[in-house]
Amino acid sequence: NTGDIWTMSQPFSLGISGPTGSIKSSIALSFPDPIVFDFDLRLHGVSQELRDRIVRHHEYQAPIHIPLSGETRGNQVNIVMQGWREMYDSFVQTLLRELHATDCGTIMIDTGTQMREMVNNGYLQELQEATQPGREIRHQLQQIEYGAPNKRIQSIYQAVKAANKFLVVTHYEEDEYVTKEVFDPREGKMVRESVQTGRKVLKGWNNTANQMDIMMETSLEMLEEKNEMGHVIGHRIAPFGTVTKAGLDLTMLGMKFLDPSYDSIVGYLRMVRPGSGW
Repeated sequence: NTGDIWTMSQPFSLGISGPTGSIKSSIALSFPDPIVFDFDLRLHGVSQELRDRIVRHHEYQAPIHIPLSGETRGNQVNIVMQGWREMYDSFVQTLLRELHATDCGTIMIDTGTQMREMVNNGYLQELQEATQPGREIRHQLQQIEYGAPNKRIQSIYQAVKAANKFLVVTHYEEDEYVTKEVFDPREGKMVRESVQTGRKVLKGWNNTANQMDIMMETSLEMLEEKNEMGHVIGHRIAPFGTVTKAGLDLTMLGMKFLDPSYDSIVGYLRMVRPGSGW
């Protein structure tokens, strides 16, 4: 019984990244009494059994970007942000209210990738609205200006922890790039260029892992099914979760969970650290 396990465990935070369909949302919904902050709007793909566990479900539809008439810069259309600041303010007010709710066990953010977009665009809208008449309206944040929205994301995560709730944040993934010295035949010399590594990484705030107790990468892999004699009788696609950060117990680092869930994670912690609170 998940509720029985929860009463014996200390709330922790879990960050999840992985491809579409690799049960990121299902893992999050397996946590106790989830309050869902849904930016992805795709929970219809989750089983009804898991959806029935949702205590409250808050949906956030991304506002439509409004292009500035006739203004472009390269291939990018300059836009006026509308609705992002209001969406962020509503999210924060709802989050603070839910953190005081006695029936809230878990704050689920689906996805942290899209939440970060809301925070960044909300801050850009604030800067646009503060633009003096006659001055050019900003169309994107400068690199140095991401500090303010990043602090807002950090404050969101810290508020959940301070309220003694579980926190589960899902993320999309994206290609990893690194800067390397490569030979440019056109210029006849070595130049620095951003190249793909072939790996996938979390798409979102690059400091997410430092804010989470556990980080997990999900995947879908072919799994052999065997009979009692050990003979292979078939195959199925199965979800796995590989732990890439194990802040609660180092023995978990690199561990690969089949069909990961709250029960399997907490069950492992209780096994390796009996009497520790889990």
